[in-house]
Amino acid sequence: MALSCHHLPCHHLVVDARTVRPGATGVGHSVAGLLLGLERVLACDATWRVTALRLASPDRGSGWPADLWAALTRVAVCEVSADYEHHPAGDVWLHRELPRVMRRVEGDVLLSPAFLAPAGRRAFARLVVVPDAIAWDEPDNLPFGFRHYLRAATRLAAWGADRVLTLSPDAARRLARRGVRCAGLLPPGIDPTLFRPHVDGETVLPDGTCKGGPVVLYTAAPEARKNHVVLFEAMRRPELARLDPELVLLDRRAGEGMARWSRLTSGLRVRAVAPRGPADVAAWTRAADAVAFPSRAEGFGIPVVEAMACGRPVVASDIGVLRWLTAGGRAAHLVAPSDPAAWAQALASALEAPDDARRRAGLARARRFTVDAAARRLLAHASDVLARRG
Repeated sequence: MALSCHHLPCHHLVVDARTVRPGATGVGHSVAGLLLGLERVLACDATWRVTALRLASPDRGSGWPADLWAALTRVAVCEVSADYEHHPAGDVWLHRELPRVMRRVEGDVLLSPAFLAPAGRRAFARLVVVPDAIAWDEPDNLPFGFRHYLRAATRLAAWGADRVLTLSPDAARRLARRGVRCAGLLPPGIDPTLFRPHVDGETVLPDGTCKGGPVVLYTAAPEARKNHVVLFEAMRRPELARLDPELVLLDRRAGEGMARWSRLTSGLRVRAVAPRGPADVAAWTRAADAVAFPSRAEGFGIPVVEAMACGRPVVASDIGVLRWLTAGGRAAHLVAPSDPAAWAQALASALEAPDDARRRAGLARARRFTVDAAARRLLAHASDVLARRG
């Protein structure tokens, strides 16, 4: 005779979701996706309850992530005061106060999604996500002091974790070379209700303006490793310039990059847009005629999955993680990150003659990376570490 839900054992997962806030980084959006997936998965799984630790704020306003928090009914929310970015105060809270929060809410497993986690022996299990090895592999991407701090703090968190997770096999290999051993993967996911195939013939962009020609989209922060410059150089080459495309840079810090690149973008049709949330990102992705992703180093590359889910032609860097993500290039055109001529040719081909076989492969590949799948992977990892603890 099957047990009713009321008689099943119930474990408590606590997610450090302080990264989910207005102006969130990629980590914040990935954690928001996890919470959305957990909300859906918990409807059919009575063996777990979940609490999200949210950064306290006197004024949440409207829009994203306020609408996410409002939608959570199965995931409980606990407000905490320490911002994860304000070092060293945030880290003092992490090691001293967060364990007290775990005792207060009676948490069994803590998910720390961004490098750092409480150190020392703990009564609760710890899953630590180390998203990438960029602190080692792209040293110029971070200030000197913070770079060395993050390396040391990551190793400390990994040493104290019950299980270290990362986002892709390529990230796991890179971290292993730096002495950080990952025991599993937790790839982020997209919401398929938002990121869905494009409807051909749309001529109005999400901001209400009409297309003045083909649109190439790049979703990325203005960091050196994101390699925006190769796109600016490609747009000046005749094979792409004759199509007169507009390059839309989608980023929460939209004005920062444009101010830095004013000389490089002179005479080009380039603009930056700050998306209001995932729905805005999805609308821009569907409206694009091609999506570019020339980054030199990534732990994952969620904009590539978003583009594939929307059925858009993708031109991406030929680096390990993107080869894995696009099934060896069957779902996207892969190009050397430092070759503007190759980028110009690939983007021109994507705009003029989209490859339908790649589109179908991209749609199939994207179905592997949904928020629901990410939530189920997380709960499987949490169950396993509890079983190993006995």
